[in-house]
Amino acid sequence: KGKNKKRGKGGGGADSSSSSKEVGDDSAVWQLAKVAVQKLDEKAFQGRAPTFSLPPSSSASSPFQEVYDPRQPLRLYLEDLPPALSTELLALNTGYCQSSAYSLETLLYETLLRLYPDRSGGSDPSLSHLRHVVKVVRRREEADAVFVPLPISCFLSTHFVSATAASTSPGDGGEGGEEGGEASQKERKAGNDVDYNAAVRLSERVILSLMQKKGGRWNETAGRDHVFVVGSDFAGTLVPAHSLHNSIMLVLSAEVTPTGGTAEAEQRRRRASTLAGAGPSFLASAALPLYQSYKDLTVPVVMRDPFLVERRKALPPPGKQNRPIFAYFRGKASDEGNADNYYSRGVRNEILTHLRNEKDFLVSDQSVDRGAYVQELLQSTFCLSPPGWELWAIRTFESVIGGCIPVLLADHIELPFENILDWTSFSVKVASKDVPNLPRILRAISKEDIAKKQKALDAVWRAFVFAPDQQHDMMEAVMRSLRMRVFASSRRRGNRETWM
Repeated sequence: KGKNKKRGKGGGGADSSSSSKEVGDDSAVWQLAKVAVQKLDEKAFQGRAPTFSLPPSSSASSPFQEVYDPRQPLRLYLEDLPPALSTELLALNTGYCQSSAYSLETLLYETLLRLYPDRSGGSDPSLSHLRHVVKVVRRREEADAVFVPLPISCFLSTHFVSATAASTSPGDGGEGGEEGGEASQKERKAGNDVDYNAAVRLSERVILSLMQKKGGRWNETAGRDHVFVVGSDFAGTLVPAHSLHNSIMLVLSAEVTPTGGTAEAEQRRRRASTLAGAGPSFLASAALPLYQSYKDLTVPVVMRDPFLVERRKALPPPGKQNRPIFAYFRGKASDEGNADNYYSRGVRNEILTHLRNEKDFLVSDQSVDRGAYVQELLQSTFCLSPPGWELWAIRTFESVIGGCIPVLLADHIELPFENILDWTSFSVKVASKDVPNLPRILRAISKEDIAKKQKALDAVWRAFVFAPDQQHDMMEAVMRSLRMRVFASSRRRGNRETWM
């Protein structure tokens, strides 16, 4: 714990409230950042899933589509929060905070610390491929945006409340709340649930800290240029919507509906009311439309599956792969605490009802071991991806990595990296009401179009694996997507005075 406190206290950028000596040469901040990087190099990654090694892209050009000059990096300042609100939280539960599907908020921050400039202006040379994408700066006034390292998911994993009816408390899960990780399942069985209301209170303390910080930019910009990562279920419900309505939120689940999401928000509120860890602040936030497409972004979960990645690397090129299963889905149709048929919006029941016996479809609610599941996925042409508790589904990203064309069955969802990746080139979007018609819809897709989508998958799958030392991975994709959002939100690029 002590080591983690020491590691993170540097926070990143120079605080304007520091002494004039610290502001003048940044020596104190540089030393703290150096300590942080040393900790990363030494022991911070112990107990994590292995670092992935990705094969080189089949194309020398970037798979990302951008309208801004690709040589102009996004300039980020790393906010230095009080340790009690940031790094001390990471020290409470290092395993969950750094090795779960929800750990992107931590991994992004630690990678950005490696980009913090040393005294000569350089940074970690293994991240040199990111220098045209993102640049960490020492001073707030040099930045296009401020990154706030608020580890909400990590905080949730270490704060529980007693549940009098654990069987009706969904808790957190691995797939939009669907298939919980080992730790969360144990806690659920023990009659506990994560304290969602405490998470809202924590984020309120962080906002108050930013507002009161001498020399900070929060009051100047009303938070418009501040970036938060909320890598957990319920997305923006875990932060006070009234305080962060201007800020850029990076979330897992995003709904964009013609009515502004009010109907879905009401269903979400009903689900939230069944949770033992819910409280007034959380329930009030859960009833609001959370995602604002003009400023917020969706991000993927962190895939912790070296077996899938290694098998993907061993595949022959598109066109030479053996995929005898035409369409694939293996998963459960319901879950505990399925209030008001909220789970999967009933889509999974439709899949199992209408497609279980369809020719060339492998559809089942029976569990198999991980190796068998991955093998089935790698042998499938199309992989059905309905929602779980939330609209996002981990099998969407499994499918992309595995070269199986994802069939997206979540209505009104906004997908990760939509502003830099053309999802239509490597996936199929089908309205949930058309599940019974899927055999006809999928069989109408020509072999030529299937081949094009498989080729596109081969170009983009690396963007869904977190391997920051290598080109075109998730870290690069997140930073490119954020750069697009920040630059598009400013009338004159890099000029925060004219922020819209």
